[in-house]
Amino acid sequence: MDKSMIFNIWLQECLGYTGFDLDAVLEKFGSAEQIFLSREADFHHAGCFTSGQIGKLYQKNLDKAKHIYEQSRLLGYQLTAFDDEEYPDKLRTLSFRPIVLYTKGKLPPSDMPAVALVGTRRASVSGERAAFDLGYHLARSGVAVVSGGAMGIDKSAHKGALQANGTTICVMGCGINADYLRSLRKMREMIAQTGALVSEYPPDYEPARYTFPKRNRIISALSDGVVVVEAGTGSGSLITAKYAVEQHKRLFAVKANTAHTVSSGTEELLAGGAMAVSTYMDVLNVMQNRQMQGGREGMSITPEIIDDLRKNSPEKHQKKSVSAPKRGRRKTEREITAPEKHTARASAPAVAEKRQMKPLSAPTSPAAAENADIGGKISDEFLKKELTEQAYAVYHTLTGDSMMADELKLRLHIDINELLNALAELVVEGYVEELPGGVYRAVL
Repeated sequence: MDKSMIFNIWLQECLGYTGFDLDAVLEKFGSAEQIFLSREADFHHAGCFTSGQIGKLYQKNLDKAKHIYEQSRLLGYQLTAFDDEEYPDKLRTLSFRPIVLYTKGKLPPSDMPAVALVGTRRASVSGERAAFDLGYHLARSGVAVVSGGAMGIDKSAHKGALQANGTTICVMGCGINADYLRSLRKMREMIAQTGALVSEYPPDYEPARYTFPKRNRIISALSDGVVVVEAGTGSGSLITAKYAVEQHKRLFAVKANTAHTVSSGTEELLAGGAMAVSTYMDVLNVMQNRQMQGGREGMSITPEIIDDLRKNSPEKHQKKSVSAPKRGRRKTEREITAPEKHTARASAPAVAEKRQMKPLSAPTSPAAAENADIGGKISDEFLKKELTEQAYAVYHTLTGDSMMADELKLRLHIDINELLNALAELVVEGYVEELPGGVYRAVL
């Protein structure tokens, strides 16, 4: 058992995950083990701990830390402490950096270029397509794609990188072993095979609303630049944009061709000096010219302005109130991601936007092509493994027929949110295309 790692895990569990300045703590005590050996009076005199933190430190109980260590080893996770040589160089400059990182897979070398692709969970079809295309082409060009593993833009960015057989890093807002977004479990397993799942939280730490904004500082820090693909002014991805500005990383935003609330945040970033992205080459050109650092040059937008955008967002005031879950009950996946309710009619703006905005072109899934017969038809067995249950049903309904979302909803008796997610998945993966007038048809 690694004694030093046990002390580091203990310290992180005592202090929390972002509520302390690690450099200030180290300046006073030197190491986690030295803190463990210190007296309660030393904690008070140091002036860098809260009363709650002092209470936990004084208990000097290593049982939980030992359990986390053993569980992580059994699950095959790599534990990396702030004082290890393997600790990511890009995180070392953060004052509020994690004491311990939990990793499944392998992080790329520190000299490998990396770009974060972030955005709303409630993405339009065109937004998901843009994220997929950017993820695919950047990964194919040798750039590691960093994102947060959520639905919408994150999912599409990861999948694009995976399809390119590239490297992608998923920074999770919960423990790697937590019961979060079961529908994306297969994607996370694929990420761990070619890239890495990363978290500052122990394996079973459950997701909560406060954990996602905190992990965004790590998404930005691991990247050389941050691209906000699609975001409203209330989107959590603007928190990542804020960290990018604070960390002097280059900030990009994808410009939408139509006015839409889901893109209002990206439009504000562009107005404040974020670099406009139309194709992946816009990002690569900046990287090749070594212009990723000094990201605030020429920008009028500041972290304070981004905070005000989110605080005064019309989206926040328009959201319907959601009853809080009862105390002690585990939040469901739907409660954590908190999607807005849609109707088929409300999806029309996203449909129109998709037809007008074509930022990049991505290939049809090579895996699908390999599993097609001579006539181009994909095997049913492959589809069942590749698609979610809803997407599988929608694809089969569209095979040999074309129809609008309203017709699909009536035919399948499916919830409109599930239908729109399934259609977005099928369009992004290249199994279905959208025709003028909001008509969908299978293409494989």
